[in-house]
Amino acid sequence: MKPSTVSARAKDRPSKAWGFYLAMVTLFSFLTLFYLWHHIDVLRAGYRIEELKREITKRESEIQQLQARKLELMRLERVDSISRDKLKMVKVDPKTVIREEQLDGR
Repeated sequence: MKPSTVSARAKDRPSKAWGFYLAMVTLFSFLTLFYLWHHIDVLRAGYRIEELKREITKRESEIQQLQARKLELMRLERVDSISRDKLKMVKVDPKTVIREEQLDGR
């Protein structure tokens, strides 16, 4: 009876080794896939950060241009010119202006 017991044990050993080998290959595959996924995710984040930095630089440039345009449009000489030419406004004679203090003094 012992020879049949030995042969049964011998048959079990390769299947246990095969299972261990399969488990190790599976574990290695999952670890490799996790590392690659993480690495690719970090690369994508880096590219996104660089894209956002370029956009920030672009927006800051636009802000500077708009501020310069705003200052140009708000110049008093320009406002005065538009009010006279396009809106047909005239300068007020200080003698024709009635102030509130003058009305109270009556």
